[in-house]
Amino acid sequence: MMMKMKMNNLKFPCPLHVLIDGPSEQTETDAVMRMLVSSDLYDKAIYSASIHIERCEDAVYDILKNKEILRNIDEHLVYTSTSLESTLIVLVQLTNIDPEPFLEMKSFNKVLQLLNYQMEYNNYLNILDCLDNFVSSHEPEVIISLIENNLLDILIDGMNSDDDEEEWVLCGSILRECLSIEDVQNKLANSFETLWGFLVHLSQIYQNVLVKMQSHVFLICLCECIEHLTRNSEVSQIIRDKFPQLLL
Repeated sequence: MMMKMKMNNLKFPCPLHVLIDGPSEQTETDAVMRMLVSSDLYDKAIYSASIHIERCEDAVYDILKNKEILRNIDEHLVYTSTSLESTLIVLVQLTNIDPEPFLEMKSFNKVLQLLNYQMEYNNYLNILDCLDNFVSSHEPEVIISLIENNLLDILIDGMNSDDDEEEWVLCGSILRECLSIEDVQNKLANSFETLWGFLVHLSQIYQNVLVKMQSHVFLICLCECIEHLTRNSEVSQIIRDKFPQLLL
């Protein structure tokens, strides 16, 4: 009976010790982690890690405990990295569990800077996923830093893209989290030029969604963004006076 249980989900042929002792996820995790520490083996290791962590969630927690590996991942968050795609896949998984180590290293600025380059679609979505995880930390300093580096413009562009509901909803979700922070509302209120330009674009997007009704989920995101904005009395007054269409 024990042998039958251990043989479940095994691929054949497989080593004898696996048949006897059962598959060992920890052994593979250890091997991947040892390779991730080495700069010379990083490209191969991060690719293996991107596959391994999808079927072994415990590996994510193990990697998060190793600061040397996290620093290595952070160093490869550059456009010229030959393993950028795998690095982003792993970063999405790690920051989804715990973004704090990468917040301390300010990796969010590196991730945002990647959007200055023409990205493959999958990498672009993974970058947005990472930003979503960072913003979901609700750390005002992090979010304001991202906004000061043109996050709002990036999100507006993403919400203006043609016929891509996944991109709209992801950008809308990030924007909603940003605008839920009081410090962000105050920052917009204190910068009339930035606020005005933002409201012009937001109004155009909102009206377009109302007319086409292409995504109810995205429309709800936008409504929640507007609700957060109106919590600031100064911003709310500008919306009522100059952008009443946002209150429909």
